[in-house]
Amino acid sequence: MPPNDPDIRNEPHLRPGNVDPNLDPAIDTPLGFNSAAIQFSPSSEEDIDHSVWDEPSLTPAVSASVPDSALTYANWLSQRRESWTQWQAWTVTLGVVLLSVPLAAIAAVISLFSGNQFFVTDVILACIAGPIIQEIFKIMVPLWIVEKRPYFFTTWFQFFVFALVSATVFAAVSNFFLSLAVKEVTRSFFLFQWVGILGLNLITASIATHGLETIWRNTINSGKPPKLDDGYPWFATAIGLHILFAAGTTIWFVVNDLGKFFFL
Repeated sequence: MPPNDPDIRNEPHLRPGNVDPNLDPAIDTPLGFNSAAIQFSPSSEEDIDHSVWDEPSLTPAVSASVPDSALTYANWLSQRRESWTQWQAWTVTLGVVLLSVPLAAIAAVISLFSGNQFFVTDVILACIAGPIIQEIFKIMVPLWIVEKRPYFFTTWFQFFVFALVSATVFAAVSNFFLSLAVKEVTRSFFLFQWVGILGLNLITASIATHGLETIWRNTINSGKPPKLDDGYPWFATAIGLHILFAAGTTIWFVVNDLGKFFFL
């Protein structure tokens, strides 16, 4: 057969002499290969993303052929959790908290210094884009962990610590850049920073983190891949509250400035 023949029999793995010696067609399995040879490998972290054993057609509800050693998500998660220590878990938590500092700085710079004053784009940035950016940056690292490496977290208390510290970090960084953006930091403005902004971040971080913890808890309890849909309502609520706060604050500052202009 010519090498450029489009016939499927010319595929490299179907050419004569290219049969994998590990494949034994005599074995009577649904897929025609030795399923017992498929085992969990501690060194193959990414293999779970490509495993077929959680496909609907291979689940126990449909097929009774799934071996105990198969790389199902439940087996992978169970073995990973057994080998993961508390020391490793809290080291990850510390790393996530430390990463919140540069992420908070980036989010604050984008939110506060990306436009020109008194333009409609600035209002949109302050009231809509800014809150969305900050809330996404706040949870992006732990969300990746919950989705890809849920065994990194071993207790709900890690989520509580993350919410408390990340909220404080984001508020502190935002207040620092906000102080640079205003001409004079009055007493009322200082109270607004450390009561209003800090309180807002504590509330929204707690809500969004509850969404993270919900995804994680459902994954641990079910032994099934994470469903991000479980956290979306909480993430949307946190973003919505932040948008309302930003809009109210913007309106208050605009009205206050207009009042000073007309009643001088």
